[in-house]
Amino acid sequence: MTRFVLIAIVTACTLLPTPAAMAQSTDIYRRPLQAERSRTYDALHYKVHLRFDESTRSFFGTNTITLSPLHDGFTKAVLDAETFVVTSATDAQGDLLRFEQMPHSLVVHFDAPHAYGDTLTFTVAYEAHDVDVDGEAFGVSASYDLGLGFKEATEDNPQLINTLSFPRGARHWMPCYDHPNDRATNETLITVSTDYQALSNGRLVSVTEAGDGLHTYHWLQELPHPTYLYVLVAGPYVVLEDSLGSLPVNYWVYPKDVDDAMRSFHRTPEILQFLTDVYGVPYPWIKYDQVTIPGIGGGAESTTATVLGQSTIHDENAEQDFPSDWLVAHEAAHQWWGNLISYRDWPETWLSENFATYSEYIWARYAHGADEGAVNLLRKKASYFNEARTRYVRPVVFHRWEYPNHNFDRHTYQKGAVILEMLSSIMGERNFQRAQRHFLTKHAFQPVETQDLMVAIKEATGQNLDWFFDQWIFRAGHPVLEVSTSWDATGNHLALNVAQVHDTLFGVPAAYRLPVTVRMEAEGDTLLREEIWLTRRSHEFIFTLSQKPDLVRFDDGDRLLAEWTHSKSIEELLYQLRRDNALGRAWAAREIAEHVGAPHVQEALLVGAEHDPFWHVRVAAIEAVGGAASDEFLKARSLDSHSNVRAAALRTLGDRRQAAHVEFFKARFDEDDSYVARAEALRSLGKVGEGAVRAFLEAAAQVKSPRNVVRTAAEWALGQL
Repeated sequence: MTRFVLIAIVTACTLLPTPAAMAQSTDIYRRPLQAERSRTYDALHYKVHLRFDESTRSFFGTNTITLSPLHDGFTKAVLDAETFVVTSATDAQGDLLRFEQMPHSLVVHFDAPHAYGDTLTFTVAYEAHDVDVDGEAFGVSASYDLGLGFKEATEDNPQLINTLSFPRGARHWMPCYDHPNDRATNETLITVSTDYQALSNGRLVSVTEAGDGLHTYHWLQELPHPTYLYVLVAGPYVVLEDSLGSLPVNYWVYPKDVDDAMRSFHRTPEILQFLTDVYGVPYPWIKYDQVTIPGIGGGAESTTATVLGQSTIHDENAEQDFPSDWLVAHEAAHQWWGNLISYRDWPETWLSENFATYSEYIWARYAHGADEGAVNLLRKKASYFNEARTRYVRPVVFHRWEYPNHNFDRHTYQKGAVILEMLSSIMGERNFQRAQRHFLTKHAFQPVETQDLMVAIKEATGQNLDWFFDQWIFRAGHPVLEVSTSWDATGNHLALNVAQVHDTLFGVPAAYRLPVTVRMEAEGDTLLREEIWLTRRSHEFIFTLSQKPDLVRFDDGDRLLAEWTHSKSIEELLYQLRRDNALGRAWAAREIAEHVGAPHVQEALLVGAEHDPFWHVRVAAIEAVGGAASDEFLKARSLDSHSNVRAAALRTLGDRRQAAHVEFFKARFDEDDSYVARAEALRSLGKVGEGAVRAFLEAAAQVKSPRNVVRTAAEWALGQL
């Protein structure tokens, strides 16, 4: 499951955020302590048949449930049931069964007790009218159509029917055991207008005429999966067919989106093959569909049929700002992580979301190069640090929550992803892959918990990494480090001092056990590259070198999940700005910004802003040089080949709030092909604050753009006037 966090994409990331005390503005430790739900039966199969009346937002259904008791003397089955009203319950022979419907559950009573391991089948008939689930009452946003929703036709989408079963949505459209610690196979029969196509999990068994202008799609999911992955979507879709060898790969899109859809989806087979190679386990299902719906921002990884927010499809100009391949990679990864194996209980959600978020990073590194991968990982660190500093810190596996959705935050997604990169570094990439393969194979089609992964690592590689999981998964927080160096010319000794200065509130370890790679370089040559281990609050490491290094690079490789400072001379920062990797060059640019008044510093930043080969460094250099750059220099940078650089230049120029730039900003809005850069031009007009631009901004507010970035910027600018 992925959610868009709407932030200014052009905002540059520092190498690591400035360390700050860990805040707890949301007291999550007051949330109730939860335990895994107990079961009285094992659900084996659900066969749901639904009909609809879209004019009244109603549905009419039956669910034939097959289950096996988990104790002797089994006389009743308790099912999760919301939103709909049950009209009858019958046994396999069609005889009526007594039932009781509670506000949140359904109890079906059997005429005779059943023994442990028996198999029994019964059918529940139900219906719902004027469906409108209050998402906030179930811990999701008001705009999230939990359960089964009817979508009215708009300018952006046709009339549709769709389900959102995550996290506890299945119970709103079918009576079931709706918790991750049970898995069942399922059939979904969907009777809809012949103008509609209907999609669900598994393989399509048949499409049959149902009379009165209706037909019935019959889908069968033959391998077990949890109910939060069940899906139903119906509407006037166009199905674009693709494949990976013999595996059907299809894209269900609105008719109006056919021409743009492949821009978002065309790399899907390549991504599936890449993930198969990385995980060492073949794609485990019979087909892979992706279908767009309104009302969500990211995606939901329904088994064999991922649901994606319609904004993932975009025009050619948006590709530079809002590419979709990362989202395709995230949701495709879930077909292994979260679907093939699923978490046993909600606190274990990181076992799904961490691997999916990590897969965004490894895909970016593979598909777009090492520098893009590094920025992707950097942004994940920054996202987690922001939550840790402004909201709360918690263990990744955390049993205090009120709603399941409380477990889906930046600790689960972004922190979890960076933890996996550190784990891969410690284990070695090959061993990490072996452990993944063993874990997925051993626990295929089962619910799992973190202990299962820890055991799988031991079994596959012999490595005991319990200490790693203790400090990163079962305890809160992250290290904050102060790094310093000194050179002793008499003995050619470099002293590297590292202090762990984080506070220890909320169970944060007093001292983390950290492997860190350090590299010393002089005149372009590596003098030493070595892994050191931090185990105490304070360390001093002494290195004997052939000469004084021009650069001491802490955390070479940029894997460490830590906030740190490293005070350096202007000379070392200038060297790093020229010679380090992309993240190191960007960090040096920001560190040296306080010395921008020095001519040689200013010149180095201007060179970096114009000529550095990687856009992220050019952005950092523009922001660092700031007011020291001329208007003409910034105007030239606003024509850079990368939209984020253009946006940074426009933002910096706008901060000068000069009326003389109004016509330039108007021209950039009219002529730039990037929505992000155009939005920055509008914000800069707002900073100038001239009432004469009001009509221009009001017209710009009507421009359609991905995620409404242009309209949002125009409205902000109007507010500044």
